[in-house]
Amino acid sequence: MSGSINCARFGAEHPLLKRVHSLLWLGLWLFAGTLAAQEGLPSVDENYVDADNAAQFAQTIDPQDRRAVQQLEQLLSYDERNVPARVQSGHVLLGRGLRARAGQEFEYAIRVAEAGSRLQRYAYWNYGWALLRGGDTAAAVEQWRIAAELHGGKPDWVPPLFALAFWQSGDRDLALSYYKAAVRALPERWGERQGLEQAAQEWTANEKFALESLYAAWRESIGLSAG
Repeated sequence: MSGSINCARFGAEHPLLKRVHSLLWLGLWLFAGTLAAQEGLPSVDENYVDADNAAQFAQTIDPQDRRAVQQLEQLLSYDERNVPARVQSGHVLLGRGLRARAGQEFEYAIRVAEAGSRLQRYAYWNYGWALLRGGDTAAAVEQWRIAAELHGGKPDWVPPLFALAFWQSGDRDLALSYYKAAVRALPERWGERQGLEQAAQEWTANEKFALESLYAAWRESIGLSAG
């Protein structure tokens, strides 16, 4: 019949079928990779109340302040393995739009820091923020995941930062699950507006806006007005 397909001729070696087959395998591989990444995330059911003295922003340097930038460069020329200075340099480079060089600075800081030390956690934690602000939320989450593992406990910054990252990436359900964990652990910080303002002092305007949206979504999820 003219309308029928000759299966012998239109077999597995046909270019169209080979392309479909390849795309199916690619889709399955990406789906499996996503699941694997999800499985490696910190649990939303834990109680994250442990302090972490490595979770501190680097001292801010205005990328346009030539004198401050020059002083930082001089410090690094004398002490190239200075982890806090390398982290500062990474943020400065990011502020100048030099993302690739910024990444190199953070990665160097991580590499030269003592393995598992507070300084290495500090570098990972700040690198996560830099990546988030550079628009790479998946990579930011990975840096924070490593920092949390190196801490060894249940650092209190994990649920709010993971919530922020997933909210900005569009995974609102997962973001809300992390935010609920943040509120359970520290209700006065993340469940009250005054606490939010204190906790997010060093966040950017976009990050504060996302936090407000998370806060409103959390209140709505428990039957309260946006407030």
